Amino acid sequence: IQTVSRTLKEEVTFDRSMVTSLDWASYPILTFPELPEIVVELIDRPTEKPWGAGEPTAAVVPSAISNAIFDATGARIRSVPFKASKLQPILRSIT
Repeated sequence: IQTVSRTLKEEVTFDRSMVTSLDWASYPILTFPELPEIVVELIDRPTEKPWGAGEPTAAVVPSAISNAIFDATGARIRSVPFKASKLQPILRSIT
């Protein structure tokens, strides 16, 4: 969920002298109403040492979403966040 939020919405903004995304109002993240249903499956492995489950998948999420956008539209977007304001000019240029 965190990487999807980073890929689709999160963006640090700034002006000439400082960061301007200082709070939740100016730094957007995915909210619960925007999320699909999530099914969590726990794997019982009591003999295994605990390790992080999210970090290894963080690298592939932007690529997967970018490829889905490309498959659906033919538009290749290469920088996150994948906001409509970035995608619309690309779509206009290929149609």
